[in-house]
Amino acid sequence: MSDSESGSGASEAANPWSQIQPIVGAERLERMGPEALGGFKRLLIEAAAEGNDGEGPVRELFGLLGSRWSGLILQLVHYGPFRFSTLQRIIQVIDRAGISRRMLALKLHAFERDGMILRAVSGSAPMHVEYSLTPMGAQFRDRVLAMVIWLGENAKQIEAARAAYEARETADI
Repeated sequence: MSDSESGSGASEAANPWSQIQPIVGAERLERMGPEALGGFKRLLIEAAAEGNDGEGPVRELFGLLGSRWSGLILQLVHYGPFRFSTLQRIIQVIDRAGISRRMLALKLHAFERDGMILRAVSGSAPMHVEYSLTPMGAQFRDRVLAMVIWLGENAKQIEAARAAYEARETADI
């Protein structure tokens, strides 16, 4: 491979747009309006900047949010502060299977690491730890709540789409 080929490969890796254009096709890109095209370019560049390892903050936060307990924990802590054991007992009442101490600790620490939850320690013996939302966590919770409301408003259409999909898929068998 020549120096010019290796140099262009490095620049192409840094610029995902040059790699995506041939995949999507010039005709389709021309049909996009300027606003849609600009948004599409931004999405590609931002997603590529996070890397392929799944370690980017957006991917991590959506991964956390998509877990079984995260939405509930965010909603509960909004009404806090709560101690760890209190959160665990509330979740046990809501979902009989409950949440393990380890899983609750992992979720709380992940939200704390991302600046969504504040862990406040007081007292010396016994130590008293409470969890509450940070201002950023409250903003995030409000946006998550908006998605939950949207899902509730569209639940029937989602279920109908799923049923139609299942009917089409099973008809092909």
